[in-house]
Order: sequence, then structure tokens, then C-alpha cells
Amino acid sequence: MLTDLETIEKDIREITGVFLADRSVKDRLCGVGVLSRAEAYDLGCVGPTLRASGVAQDMRQLGYAAFKDLDVEPVTRTEGDSFARCEVRCDELFQSIDLIRQALAKMPAARSPLKSPGIRRASTWRAPNSRAAKWFTSSRLMAPKTCNGSASGRRPLQTCRRWSRCCKAANWPMCRCWC
Repeated sequence: MLTDLETIEKDIREITGVFLADRSVKDRLCGVGVLSRAEAYDLGCVGPTLRASGVAQDMRQLGYAAFKDLDVEPVTRTEGDSFARCEVRCDELFQSIDLIRQALAKMPAARSPLKSPGIRRASTWRAPNSRAAKWFTSSRLMAPKTCNGSASGRRPLQTCRRWSRCCKAANWPMCRCWC
């Protein structure tokens, strides 16, 4: 994943470098829509618009979710124009890549549910009605008694299917049989 991030970062650097150096972009955005620091704050601006006016305020610094464990420094500019807002957004792309690296470095080693013993295959696809479907195949997991009326009450599953309405990991109860 880190090598993928390096490739992505290299590509983004090239694209943003060309974009921000382009004469037509500068002609259209420099000096346009200028907001001073005080105006941006008084108008209730947030995000890149506020930071492009020189206010180093970022909600991620409040420490919600995983951001409390990451070093987040707001990207700011002082010009306050549309070009400064573009620069802030471009620099935040690189900040996002850095935050991913920090998160990966701090992430504890854990087994992925898809690499659990017995799981041989897991697939995700988009159905025509926009529902994501998951399909797991296992030979070691045990089914409840109600699954196909097993005499012993439990039997190894050969195929187990679970359909969910969306791709959230919370919708992935690991492979029980809802036959």
C-alpha cells in the first residue's frame, strides 16, 4: 500500500504542479474573490475557504475519530483569493496522503476477516439495484442447527451466502447461515 501511495503522490504532484503553474488558471483565479482574514471569519467561512484567508482552523485538530492519534497541521495561505483556495485544496491532497501514512504506521497488526481460517473466497460486486452483495465460501465454519436440519445440530459449511444493503463493514457478520 505504501508503494501505491508513493505512485499516487508522484502523479498528484505532477498534475497539481502543472495546474497551479498554468497561466490561464492564474489569470482566472489570482485576485478573484479575495476575502481578508477578518471577512472570512465574520462571514462564517469554513474549510479551505477559511484557511486560504490565513485562519489556521481545522476540525480535524479537535481530535474526533482517528484524527486524535494523527498529527494534523492546517494548510493555510494568506492571499485569500480563489487561487489560494485552490492551493490549499491541492496541498491538502498531500496532507491526506501523509495522514494515511501516519494511520498505517500506527495501525495495530490484525488479521483481516477475509483472511480468517477457512475463508477461501470473498467477492463484492454492484448489483443492478445498487445493492452490494457479499459471498463467502468456507469449509471450517459451523452452521447453526436450523441450517438444512443437520442431525447433529452443527455441520461444516460448504457454501454460505449473505446479502446486505450496502458495502459497510458493519454489514459483514462473519458467515453464519441464514438459509
